[in-house]
Amino acid sequence: MPLSTNKDIWTEILEYFRVSLSRDNADEIKEKRRIILSIALCVQCSLFFEGPRISGWGFLLDRPSGKDHDGPQVATHLLSVSHQISPSFWEHLPQGVLAVAIPLYQAYHLTALASSSLQSINFQAGDSSSAVASSIILDTLNYRGIRMLDIIYTDYITKNVLSRIFQFSELRSLTLKTTQYRGSHLESSDIQSFGTLAHLTTLNLSLGMFQMASDVGRWIESMAQLSVLSLLGRWPSVYGCIQNRTFVAVQSLSVILQPCYSSRRRRLSTVSNWSTVTNSGNLLTIVKAFPSLHSLSLENEANENTNEIIISRADIPKAPKESPLRCLELRNMKLALDEADIINIMRAWPSLESLSIIPSANKRLSYSASEILAYASHGARCLREMNLPLDLSSLTSTSYSISIRSSGKCPLRRLELPWVRNLPQDLKGTLMLARNLVALFPKLHDVTLLDLESDIRDLRTIIEFLRDTISSPPHRSDDGV
Repeated sequence: MPLSTNKDIWTEILEYFRVSLSRDNADEIKEKRRIILSIALCVQCSLFFEGPRISGWGFLLDRPSGKDHDGPQVATHLLSVSHQISPSFWEHLPQGVLAVAIPLYQAYHLTALASSSLQSINFQAGDSSSAVASSIILDTLNYRGIRMLDIIYTDYITKNVLSRIFQFSELRSLTLKTTQYRGSHLESSDIQSFGTLAHLTTLNLSLGMFQMASDVGRWIESMAQLSVLSLLGRWPSVYGCIQNRTFVAVQSLSVILQPCYSSRRRRLSTVSNWSTVTNSGNLLTIVKAFPSLHSLSLENEANENTNEIIISRADIPKAPKESPLRCLELRNMKLALDEADIINIMRAWPSLESLSIIPSANKRLSYSASEILAYASHGARCLREMNLPLDLSSLTSTSYSISIRSSGKCPLRRLELPWVRNLPQDLKGTLMLARNLVALFPKLHDVTLLDLESDIRDLRTIIEFLRDTISSPPHRSDDGV
């Protein structure tokens, strides 16, 4: 959230600061003065000072001479006059707004509040002034030799901010997400200047900042320890980033796709032929680029009607059986799947431990519970979590009854339902549904229904009772009676 530049707000805030120097020694007084200046210099606005001039603060309020009134000149002036101020005047910060952008802020040791043990920092920059302040803070941390391991920066990103972030070569985790990148797109030379983040294990990156996705793909490929990768961008950029590359160490890939409207396709595409990135085979491209992939998440950021078909049903049977994929999530994808396709997914990746397929909420598609769950019960030997919209009518019918003794081998423990159809409203139907679910999945521990938890409270209670009964059946004690 950007800092406010409203003078009245800061006047009220600053009134709360009280610093007593009456019993301090010279070193403590000096340190407190520097802390006060640190706080004051972090307040951002376009003026050096606004508001009533308080007696004793005149030394600070007079602008330095010369044409340049910002940057290090201001900080130099502040430090040079601070010793002239009587201790009594340091007990109150000025009732106004002191604000400047200081590019060389780090040279003045004004970060007494920054701990040397600091390792993680989160920036949420909403405008240009916040970006400037972020650059100042990053420069300061780097100057003081603070070893940053985790940086999160969202929203308003500039080249200056990026250049300062990449000063921290020991980063383990980095998030750069923006919907409003400012400045010319980053070219190959810019990316090369970032250097190789040899220790980075987690990267969350918006591709909209880059001129050519292939350049950023080459940069990411050089990160030997990268295991978690998240990409945000239009599909042509994602495809251009991973095409003909191998990310050996990446085990988790998350892709959030932004809309790519037809009128802008040619200009936004980062590959030579747009048609090559919308045909079938893209799922295979992803799997081949990440041979160690354990977790894959594909999500459309916008309504599916504004997005192209990224993967097709024909992709699923082509998936290499040796793939170690354990977690698959498809959310809001423009992909018309039926029950047979979902079963094919479980066949293609027999090691799946988590399967989540959530179609667009606009269409509210649902799948036959009996058909999908019956296969999963015996065919998905590793599946522990499933998230699917289901039509439960087939599991509540008296004509569909599974023997408890023929219970399945699937270790499913959690069934999530984003929405359902034909949820039974009577006790008889609820009992039949619970019985069939427990017969299919003896280890089922929890069933959840998004936003409608109260509607399945009875179902969950019955499932818990049946599961406990199966695991610890009651028996009559042999007491001779």
